[in-house]
Amino acid sequence: MPELTGHILMPIAGVIVGWFIDKDVPSYGLCQVAVSYILFVAILFILALGPWKLFHWHRKRRSNKSARQSD
Repeated sequence: MPELTGHILMPIAGVIVGWFIDKDVPSYGLCQVAVSYILFVAILFILALGPWKLFHWHRKRRSNKSARQSD
């Protein structure tokens, strides 16, 4: 878990924070950590709800396709 936030998410968060805050600002590191946590929660949210949404979309698509074939 620390490897994910430290090696993957922190550089991405650094780029995002760098768009809005200069690196010389003392709170840059704190903002970078906050953005990396937001990214981590977003990834967990996508992983948690992704399979359900994909299954729901596939089931809905399949029912629409069978309704068209029966016409």
